[in-house]
Amino acid sequence: MYISINPLHILAPQVENIFRTLAEEVGALTVTLGKDGTSMEKVLSSVFDLPELVDCYDGDILFTFKGLLNEQAGANIRNKIAHGIMNESTAFSGASIYFLCATIKILSFTSARCMEIYGRYQISPRDKNQSLYIDYETLKQMSAEEVENLIYPPENIRRKDVSVMPDYQAVYEHLSKPGSKANLFYLWLKYKKECPSGYQYT
Repeated sequence: MYISINPLHILAPQVENIFRTLAEEVGALTVTLGKDGTSMEKVLSSVFDLPELVDCYDGDILFTFKGLLNEQAGANIRNKIAHGIMNESTAFSGASIYFLCATIKILSFTSARCMEIYGRYQISPRDKNQSLYIDYETLKQMSAEEVENLIYPPENIRRKDVSVMPDYQAVYEHLSKPGSKANLFYLWLKYKKECPSGYQYT
């Protein structure tokens, strides 16, 4: 349950904001102005139909996300979340999973941060790289280490040093000792003092 419902509650409003921001960036007005001078955000279905947005953005993408987020005849994810009627079965539906995948895909093509990751790992989001696209039969003949090195090339791994792992047995003994006032953060500080390049506290 928590795998799909929680991300949907967070993601759907953020995706809505993406399209509102896109509309604003191309000069569209995403608010209505009242006679008393107050402003109110336009409903999402109206934002998807703004001429400025339609003229400069991919129509298939707008149609897809409008149907997923804000159409009663579609998945209507945004409104179900807003009205508190998103349940477990709806969250695990094909439409919800498709929405998650579509969001990941659109971000992978447009996010500057994602492009930075692509560059670091020498991945092309659009063109098939022969070193990355390998048929299943070839993969079955490779060792686990070869597959891992294919996906995570050693030369691209940021962390080059091999840090000393904490002594978890000692940590357990410290924490379980009768009358002990030690806590994980204190033990981590001690570990970092002995191993400055060690792992961070999380």
